[in-house]
Amino acid sequence: MDQLKKEVGDELLAIFKPELINRFDEVVLFKPLTPQDLQKIVNLKLTELQNQLKEQGYLVEFDGGVAQKLAERGFDPVLGARPLRRLIQDTLEARLSVMILEGKLHKGGKVIFDFDFKER
Repeated sequence: MDQLKKEVGDELLAIFKPELINRFDEVVLFKPLTPQDLQKIVNLKLTELQNQLKEQGYLVEFDGGVAQKLAERGFDPVLGARPLRRLIQDTLEARLSVMILEGKLHKGGKVIFDFDFKER
């Protein structure tokens, strides 16, 4: 790891002036996300959404395919898992909002999303 940090430091110095590099406290290296890491992030985000809606009186569940599909579509090799938040907003949260506004989901009601992000 020390060798890698040195190589990264040398590359940074080749691109940026030392004055800029010295303004940073530390350069942090990250390992690429594994599929297991991504699955944990997806499960965390889905649990957050469930808890948020539960506080408002709605019960939301997801079948196993939802998490898998989000993990596949919400990952970018350059951005990592950052696109995941937007994907959840555009698919699940948007659909839930419409269901609530149209009166298809009432307080105390329950909805289950399948792997195509369709409600049952």
